[in-house]
Amino acid sequence: MTSKQESKWTAFAAKVAAHIRDYVIPQYGDEGEEPAQEYDARDCVEQSKRYLARFGKSQRPGEEHRDLLKAAHWIQKAFDRLPEKRNG
Repeated sequence: MTSKQESKWTAFAAKVAAHIRDYVIPQYGDEGEEPAQEYDARDCVEQSKRYLARFGKSQRPGEEHRDLLKAAHWIQKAFDRLPEKRNG
């Protein structure tokens, strides 16, 4: 059985995926083509902070949602750039 939190995460992840597909890829290219391909995990975290810092400051409708999607995408990029955690 899926928890309510997991269901909400799944719905949010689908929105992030749509943002990547409909905005990021057409604007910047796919993985390996994008200008940020040289960023390390720390650079990606800094980019996510940039979008989080804008929260509540935009006059444009829907911009807070878009900034959270952008921040989530940058967090995923940071996660991908970290070395794999090994136990033991």
